Amino acid sequence: MLSTLLLLGSLAAPHLGAGALPPTPFPVQDEDLEALLDEYEEALKDRESSDQAIALMDRLTSRFKTTVERLAEVRDDLELGQGDAKALKAEAKALEKELDEIAEAVHRAFVHKRRKRVTQENLRLWTAAAYALGQMGERGAKYLWKAFEDKKFKKEPDFRGLLLEQIGYTHAYDYADELMKQLDSYEYLFIAKAADALAQFAEAPGEVRREIVGTMVKLYAQNYEDALQNQNDPEKQEKYRKTSGSMARALEALTGTQQRDPVAWNRWWNEHKKDDSVWTP
Repeated sequence: MLSTLLLLGSLAAPHLGAGALPPTPFPVQDEDLEALLDEYEEALKDRESSDQAIALMDRLTSRFKTTVERLAEVRDDLELGQGDAKALKAEAKALEKELDEIAEAVHRAFVHKRRKRVTQENLRLWTAAAYALGQMGERGAKYLWKAFEDKKFKKEPDFRGLLLEQIGYTHAYDYADELMKQLDSYEYLFIAKAADALAQFAEAPGEVRREIVGTMVKLYAQNYEDALQNQNDPEKQEKYRKTSGSMARALEALTGTQQRDPVAWNRWWNEHKKDDSVWTP
């Protein structure tokens, strides 16, 4: 049961965003995956079939979730010594492969040869793909980060910000370092979205949270000090204004406490950074 809860918890995420179709009830566990993947591939090929591709992407996401649930059950049975161990191990292997196939298929929306150009229609499709991958745990995080680094999105900061934000919903804690690097980005939107993503890591191991908080408190306080000392510098003012809210919310989520301002957060950090009881998993 514990592994079931952990797996399901790692998939918490918002619904598909603007441009995506609402979830369609569908008995995905009874649907032939290969047929679904083939239909999805055909929709990607046709630039006029973005709505269909998004609807199929939603079905793939539902299939991913039911597969995760079944995989958790299989792992529980193996852990408890129930059932045919050999058969269960074979099923687990097949389920892992299925999860890989689904995540890779959703990612194909970003790299398909018929979807290379940055257009409003493709951005709508890619936005749906970002929200879908945000519900696919570590597998989704891998592809979200890959898309974030894709040079074709260099002039699309809003979309890249969404990719960063969705990494948080995957609860893929291995990406904490990459997100923390964005807290000092030249792009203020990336700072805010990275902080929003890290706010979703409230259940991360204590050492991960401690490292995030230490980095964020330092930058938060520095941005505040720069804004105070440079009242006539619009860049300093804008940086603090556009990032402070996200940083404050992330710090509250990661520590379970509230502080008045960046100075108070800096004081709190100095008092608690070595207090292991605060960072107990």
